[in-house]
Amino acid sequence: MRLSTHIAFGVGVAGAASAYLLDCSITCWILSLIASATVNIMVDIMGHDHRLFRPPARTKVTHSLPGIIGISIAVAWLIQRGIASPLLPQPYKIYTATIIGGLSHWLLDALNPTGVYVVKGRFRIARIPYHSLAANMVLQMIGGGLLFYSAMRYYGVPG
Repeated sequence: MRLSTHIAFGVGVAGAASAYLLDCSITCWILSLIASATVNIMVDIMGHDHRLFRPPARTKVTHSLPGIIGISIAVAWLIQRGIASPLLPQPYKIYTATIIGGLSHWLLDALNPTGVYVVKGRFRIARIPYHSLAANMVLQMIGGGLLFYSAMRYYGVPG
């Protein structure tokens, strides 16, 4: 999928996870959104070998479970270290939401024909083309819906 799809879907998933599964504070929720977007951008920037006249190829370093989890933990640690600790009484929630947002990148890449790396090769769920406008739009709308749904927990109308 496109980078914009990874960001939209990852932020939506991380937002919903931090708001409803982890019961984060609003500060934790916002930091989880920032961390998830950062992870998805880093995975694509660091994880493609660019080849002349051919689409970029994924690398094993970032498009495997250990790679994505490692990047997620590093980003969450940097974000958690960058703010005052009294604002985060439970920093493990940012780590968990960031890992969930990072794993959404791995899941979306498993929908592409090339798949993702596992222990002995590649794994794919479907063969949806990278440039599929319909698939990218649907996944971005799902991510936006999840983000809106999670925002309603903090900014919604009581009732």
